[in-house]
Amino acid sequence: MLLRAVRHWTYSVPLIVIALVVAIISVMWGGGIGGQQSSTRTSQVVIGDGLDEFESLTARDWVVKADHVIVATVTNEVELPPAPQEVKLGEGLTGGRLTLSVDQVLWTSSAPNTPPLSKMIAMDAVGWTFAGGVDNRSEFAVGNRARLEVNHRYVMALVAEACAAGTSWSTLGEYSVVPFDADVLGAGEFEGVPVEQQPLESKMRAADPGSLRESVLGNKPEAIIRQLRDVSAASTGTSSAANVECGEG
Repeated sequence: MLLRAVRHWTYSVPLIVIALVVAIISVMWGGGIGGQQSSTRTSQVVIGDGLDEFESLTARDWVVKADHVIVATVTNEVELPPAPQEVKLGEGLTGGRLTLSVDQVLWTSSAPNTPPLSKMIAMDAVGWTFAGGVDNRSEFAVGNRARLEVNHRYVMALVAEACAAGTSWSTLGEYSVVPFDADVLGAGEFEGVPVEQQPLESKMRAADPGSLRESVLGNKPEAIIRQLRDVSAASTGTSSAANVECGEG
């Protein structure tokens, strides 16, 4: 089903606008590590496009713009209500509010204004799209990104938002999240579907060759730490993402 109109959803920094002009598709990942067939899941997921405020392709992008790089597990998600006008229209988007456990801090910006991390952090995320009424909905994911789902682990580069209620966090951009289930970079949830390392490597290497994310697939987080430390040692840049105001964009 193709939605009839282009709809725009203002999402928290750094993903500032999502244009939804997509069909609901069935996504199935197959294959496995070492020639073994993985368990597959067929899921109806709406794939949309995103526009980032910050670049996130390279290690230098992470060093210059991110506040922290962490290993985190999504522990809870609360669905946010849709806008009243979208309820009346019968189609639109709903977001989610995530709680994440910070399992490990891999890197922190040396900028003096870098906000500290707590053990548990909150983050807005994409949620669901609905058409024909709020009860007729499907999961929504942004193409070439992890959706960020409960009980999955990720390595992610974060930027902070200064909000009245405290610091909120966002991922840096399209290439700033690496699935990390089973302690392997590149195994886990991606575009709303759980996948194993090898099929995800093939997809990422086709989509973002030369990215930091692509270069560390199949490795441990130490591969990311090494690249960030090398860039940090050679760079005089400081984080400019830590001064983002809540809701900006």
